[in-house]
Amino acid sequence: MIQIFKEELGYIKSLPKSEFIKKSKEKRWIKLAIVLLIWIPLDIVLGFGSWELVAWSFPILEEADMDIMENGLAFAVFSAILFAPLAEESMFRLFLKFSRARWNISFLLFGLAAFTISKYLAFTLLILWVIIGIWFYHRYFYSKFLFRFLKYKKFWFWLMVLLFGFTHISNFDLEIVPIYLYPLAVLPQLFGGLILGIVRLRFGFWYAVFLHAFNNAVALLYIYFTA
Repeated sequence: MIQIFKEELGYIKSLPKSEFIKKSKEKRWIKLAIVLLIWIPLDIVLGFGSWELVAWSFPILEEADMDIMENGLAFAVFSAILFAPLAEESMFRLFLKFSRARWNISFLLFGLAAFTISKYLAFTLLILWVIIGIWFYHRYFYSKFLFRFLKYKKFWFWLMVLLFGFTHISNFDLEIVPIYLYPLAVLPQLFGGLILGIVRLRFGFWYAVFLHAFNNAVALLYIYFTA
């Protein structure tokens, strides 16, 4: 087991040089142990560490941060630990292991989530979802799309990291946050999106959901006991 952890740490060190993320071939319980003992601590250290540094450097961000507890503890637990991990992982990372069904689920969720921004954007995305979904039943179009998706998989990966991170700017009162501080405000989520993406591709979708839920639970406990 110790050797497995050493190999995983070696893998993390080699990530910047790797062609792309390699799927782990370990057994399920070993994968869970690796996520629990390596990736969760790394996510918490980078997430909380970056937030503490940013909040200390720019107190306005801490002041503008929305209080997740304002609607009560039960709502906070449901939204942060149950709903958000499943919905956000389905939206941002499910389709990174490509299939028709995964693409349709992710694209549909993007379309529905767009209603929080603009109904016109939402309807546009939903229409595109229907059109692409119909085209996917044409074998030639689907094979061409799949080829290009795999060719540019790095682009999709990093795009989802950025979208996941900057989506969380909605956690702040933007009336008092300058635009140039947006990247710093979502720095913890950018780190989180990177780690969740690696875990999703390396271990599987449900491991990413678990990591996401665990990290949110830790954040919720921290807020609850320090508020």
